[in-house]
Amino acid sequence: MQESQEIHALESILYIINSDPDLKKENLVDKIKTKIEAKLNEENLDEQTKEDLEECLKQWKEDNFDLKKFPCRFLYDCRSLLHFAARLNRVKLAEVLIENGFGANEERFITSLHQAAQSGSLEVAELLLKNGASVNATDGEGSPLHWAAKHEKTEIIELLLRNKADINIQNESGDTPLHWAARHGKVEAVRLLLEKDGIKIDLENKSGFTSLHLSIINKHANKTRDVAKILLEKGADPNFKDSWECTPFYYAVESYDDRYSQSKVDIKLVKLLLEKGADVNLQYKKDEGTILSYCVKYSYRYKPLIKLLLDYGADPSCIHRPKAITAGVTMGILAAIVAPLALVYATALPALAIIGMTVASALIVGGISYGVAYKSSEHSLNSTLSRVSCNTVGNETTVNP
Repeated sequence: MQESQEIHALESILYIINSDPDLKKENLVDKIKTKIEAKLNEENLDEQTKEDLEECLKQWKEDNFDLKKFPCRFLYDCRSLLHFAARLNRVKLAEVLIENGFGANEERFITSLHQAAQSGSLEVAELLLKNGASVNATDGEGSPLHWAAKHEKTEIIELLLRNKADINIQNESGDTPLHWAARHGKVEAVRLLLEKDGIKIDLENKSGFTSLHLSIINKHANKTRDVAKILLEKGADPNFKDSWECTPFYYAVESYDDRYSQSKVDIKLVKLLLEKGADVNLQYKKDEGTILSYCVKYSYRYKPLIKLLLDYGADPSCIHRPKAITAGVTMGILAAIVAPLALVYATALPALAIIGMTVASALIVGGISYGVAYKSSEHSLNSTLSRVSCNTVGNETTVNP
């Protein structure tokens, strides 16, 4: 079957029938048959299209021209004629099909209301609801509200909620419509859902993800930050831990950790989370250290982020932890940014003095192995650190004891 031509031919026929002012329950079958036969008699009709139309008519005839058995494989993304009408918002056709016994809740994997919701077919959705469509029916993936949220069909969202759709309904994975909207970067759908009473902004799915987690994990260019900002302004918890004990703050950093990718950490997103209360010193995974220790481990990638974390109160003592030390030895020497920042903040002056180095020489060398520096040091973080500050002017870093 030459899909595009055949689909166009059949859909054109149904478009015309939908616009027929004489269309009614009793003549729908005859009108479809007549239009297909007329199309077959057209000159210059593509041979493949002709063959497929003949096959469609033949199969339908074998089923006694039963409307419910119309061979919908000849229509794009269509499970029944009512699903077709719902997908393309063909209201008159939908009315006549319902009069011919099509149920608003009949499922072909999804209901016609699901189809109307994801397509934004407002008038057909209204018709289906008036004829008893279940507003909270679920397919294998979600409810009509899930689909409307995913595809950002705001008028459908409003319609479904007016008809008592459950705003917090969860699918088999535990996702709510808000989860879907956030995951797919649908800013207006997220905004609309959050305006409604009863919305549970931190409801978690079966993986422990909240909508804020999903908005960050599934990157959608600038929309990720926009969605996260809306969620945070409405009270989403930036410190909510998922099933792996990871917070949205962690994913804002980790989801960009791909050494083969050109993508960079969204510093503005990280800063937004910090401004909204993200705990900069929270363990990002059980026994895995803080975000700062993670960034030190991958300092080749996170140079701009290390300074930001320290500015927001990240505890530099985390880099004394065994896993951070192991990472430092494995990597050899840290990037230049770690010498002026991590060594100044974390090991402080006493540690450098023991190995006979000054802060100035450490900054110049910029390649001292953190593992060697720590191994040589017999001192941990002490009160001296509280009297040390780091100021950056241009490309120069100064230390003020």
